[in-house]
Amino acid sequence: MRLKIVVLISSALLISFLTGCSHQSTNQLMKKGDDYLKKGQADLAIAEYTKAIEMNPKLDMAYLKRGGAYQSKWDFGLAIKDYTMAIEVNPRFASAYIERGRAYGTLGHYERALADINKAIEINPSLSNWLKYITEQIDTMKAQEKAQQSPSVPQYSPSSK
Repeated sequence: MRLKIVVLISSALLISFLTGCSHQSTNQLMKKGDDYLKKGQADLAIAEYTKAIEMNPKLDMAYLKRGGAYQSKWDFGLAIKDYTMAIEVNPRFASAYIERGRAYGTLGHYERALADINKAIEINPSLSNWLKYITEQIDTMKAQEKAQQSPSVPQYSPSSK
């Protein structure tokens, strides 16, 4: 009987220790990823964030940060996938909507970008002033793109006769 109690307590301590290490390890992996990203080593950062996600697939911040690392490499498709995963894990994660909106805007998907920015404001109204600026930038990019697509009319000049 006494042996069973010792085994149970030992098992509980081992599980507690392993659980604590797992949590600590994801934090360490995230910090390593952050350090790599600050040094401009996006691929190494992506590897660290991926390890953290593998340890805890519900870690919304890891998806957000890995998306940022992809975005720093101009891989907007993978960035959007990670931002979307962060949103699936935590539908109230305003930062994920902001970053996905920025990526969509860069790709010229302005309606999607504006929808994400509006969702971020809905989640966190205190962001409205900052996001208003981004919305204005997207509107400007839309107008510039539209102007570039419209056919130009040749200008008549008397000296061109």
